[in-house]
Amino acid sequence: SLLSKVMKNYRFNGNALVAIEGYPVFEYSNGYADLYTKTPLNFNTVFQIASVSKGFTAMCVMILYERGKISLNDTVTNYIPEFPFDRITIKQLLQHTSGLQNYMYFVDNFWEKDKPITNEDVLTLINDHQPQLNFRPGNRHLYNNTGYAILALLVERVTGMRYYEFVKENIFDPLEMDHSFAWNKDVSDTLQNIATGFTRK
Repeated sequence: SLLSKVMKNYRFNGNALVAIEGYPVFEYSNGYADLYTKTPLNFNTVFQIASVSKGFTAMCVMILYERGKISLNDTVTNYIPEFPFDRITIKQLLQHTSGLQNYMYFVDNFWEKDKPITNEDVLTLINDHQPQLNFRPGNRHLYNNTGYAILALLVERVTGMRYYEFVKENIFDPLEMDHSFAWNKDVSDTLQNIATGFTRK
C-alpha cells in the first residue's frame, strides 16, 4: 500500500517489481510507453536501459579476460591497431580513467540524424576528428561513454562476433534472460511493445 501510494503521488511512469528470494511481492505498471500516442505501458513493455548496459559490456570484457583472450593492462591498440591513442589500456577504459572525450558531441554535430551508429562508426568518428584527451590516461576519473563503445568494439574484434551476439550467447542465454537483448537491427525492426523515452519540461 505504501509503494502504491508513492508511485501514484509522484506520477511514476514505468514498471516496478519487488521480489523476495525470487518471488514477486509487488508489481506496478503505470503510464505510457509512448506519450504522444498514449499507448499504455504493460509488464511486457521493452525498455532501453541506456548506460546500465555498461555493466554488461564490462562483464563481456571480464569473460574474455578469464578465458585468457586479453590482459587488462594491455593497450587498446593491441587489439584495435587503428585506435589513435596508444597509451590507453583496457583497464583505463573499464575504470573511466582514459581521458577520452564523449563521442556524443561528434554524433550530434557530424552524424546523420536518426542513422544508427555502430561501434566501428564511433572509432571512425574519433579518427576523423582527432579529439584531444581530457587528461593524461590514468591520471583522473571521468565518467565516459566513449570508452565503453570502444570496449564493445574490442569484444567484437577479439571474438569475431557482433557485440549483441556475444552478449546473447555468453550472458543472456546461460542466465535464461529470454526477453533481454542488445540492440541490433533485426530485433529492433520487429519490436512492437517498446517504451519511448521523453522528459518533463
